[in-house]
Amino acid sequence: TNGHGSEIRSDLRSYELGTLDSYIEFGELSLLSHDLATKQTSITVGADIWDGVVVSETGVCYGTEPSSLNIDGARKTGSYDKEGGLIAVVLKDMTEATQYYLRPYVKDGDYLSYGEVVPFYIPAVAKVSTFDAEAVTASGATLSGEVTDECGSAVTERGFVWIEGDAVPTIEDSHMAAGSGLGAMTATVEGLDPNKKYTFRAYATNASGTAYGEAKVFTTLVALPSLAGSTISNITSTSATFNGVLANNGGESVSEVGFYYSTEKEVNPENAEKVSLEYSTYQKSAKELSANTLYSAMQSAQADASDEGEAFSIDVFSLGIKTKYYVKSYAVNSAGVAYGSVISFETAGEIATIKTVGSSEVTTSSAVLSANITTDNGEKITERGFVWMEGTGNPTTDSNKLKVSGEVGEYTATLEGLDPNKKYSFRAYAINAEGTAYGDVMSFTTKVALPALSNVVIPSLSSTTATLTSKVTYHGGETVTEVGFYYSTESDVDPETSQKVSRIYSEDTFSIEVANLGINTKYYVKAYAINSAGTAYSEINSFKTESSVPSVQTIGVADITPESALLSGSVLSDNGASITERGFVWIQGDGTPTVDSHKLTAAGTTGEFTSSLTGLEPNKKYSFRAYA
Repeated sequence: TNGHGSEIRSDLRSYELGTLDSYIEFGELSLLSHDLATKQTSITVGADIWDGVVVSETGVCYGTEPSSLNIDGARKTGSYDKEGGLIAVVLKDMTEATQYYLRPYVKDGDYLSYGEVVPFYIPAVAKVSTFDAEAVTASGATLSGEVTDECGSAVTERGFVWIEGDAVPTIEDSHMAAGSGLGAMTATVEGLDPNKKYTFRAYATNASGTAYGEAKVFTTLVALPSLAGSTISNITSTSATFNGVLANNGGESVSEVGFYYSTEKEVNPENAEKVSLEYSTYQKSAKELSANTLYSAMQSAQADASDEGEAFSIDVFSLGIKTKYYVKSYAVNSAGVAYGSVISFETAGEIATIKTVGSSEVTTSSAVLSANITTDNGEKITERGFVWMEGTGNPTTDSNKLKVSGEVGEYTATLEGLDPNKKYSFRAYAINAEGTAYGDVMSFTTKVALPALSNVVIPSLSSTTATLTSKVTYHGGETVTEVGFYYSTESDVDPETSQKVSRIYSEDTFSIEVANLGINTKYYVKAYAINSAGTAYSEINSFKTESSVPSVQTIGVADITPESALLSGSVLSDNGASITERGFVWIQGDGTPTVDSHKLTAAGTTGEFTSSLTGLEPNKKYSFRAYA
């Protein structure tokens, strides 16, 4: 039931057709999409339909006249989404830029209800024409076209798209805007490559999208080649390398490149010297095209990649010494001859003439080198000397350098601070305003040096032994074969008269224990090491053996009575330390008495001594001995 009463469904069947309108409320019509390619248009219409209505058909009636819209005319059925309250319809074969009228409807069996007639416009892209390109140059062209119809939506941008080659360009490719709205348009495109085919077409954009005119083509003209800055390298007194860069071939293969050069600043091709190369599609052959009556022209050529273009070089020989030249590059294609800017350079003068004479007075760490500058070739000598290096090679002024004052003539210098038993390469050099001249490379080998040792260390010592330690700190350029020590009670430690202990060399640090030394005796010691240069010694060090307990002897007993006995003994040596006490130790019976037993002291130090032992018991055995 609802506000119209109960059992509405049965009541509805008795109503006239128009009475269905009371149970349906049509809403807003919306355009969802329009596909220009398929000409399909998707629309929706809002519809609030009472639950008692059984929708048997729904859709829209459509046409270009609003008065003739009913189900007997053109109509398109759709679907009803009850939950969303929408009637969805897809219209086909709709013509863009056309005013249509739509009228939604709903059927329930034979019952029918219409919505209001609604105007509906199918949008379209604009119509645009492309005209032929004009004013074509090597780098650009003037393009023209016309927007003939905006098709119901204002053209917000118009212009031209283009691409190199035969592909059809779109707005995603190179493009240039040329205003908006209806009418003719032109645009001048610049920055194109010469002798290239370009495809272009006009475009116009409105709310419906971007439309294009017919695709057309043009080809840019061939341009003169262009050359980047030239440089001159490898300049000597009679030769130089001319370096050019072909920045652009003008759109066509370059047939020839080269240089004009002259001592005249303007470098007129009519009277300047010329060196050139055949050149085809940036592939260079080292072929000389022009003979040079005054100079020996190009001898070698090489093409290299360059950030600015394609590089080419020509070596030119037999130039005038100390002469200023002006040079400009050129390149040829079918459009003509292009020239680079004029640059200048000056050939060098002659470097000095110098001879390395040799070496002499070679020691373990030095050598005397000699040389002779026979001529400065007209340029004052600003520096001379020797360059050198350890080993075999060709030293330069970037190597070790020993300067010697003076100019032309013979000179010598002592090279010091060298390592022993090493080969050194050297040569004389001289510098003037024109550069650095070198003599021939020679070599010498320093002599082997004596080894070197650290001072002797005595890490352990007793009264009769000592451990001697030293280290080979320098081998003198050759292997050490023997190491050891000389020691003596004489301070000069003369190897002829001193004691010697030795071993075969095995490692730099070495130790040897010396035995049978005098007690409490001062010794002098020095280490030694031997290589092929001879024997090297360390500084002399000294040490003193430790003292020992005294040497003592028990002599005997005399004058024995029932209560006493006369004991005798001798301190044979104090062994390097003063005697502080001496005497006899004794016990009753057998045994070995010590100072912890009974003790009878006797005054004195070394030598024989006696003491009377009293208070004894008769007929008893006593054991005794001397002590110190």
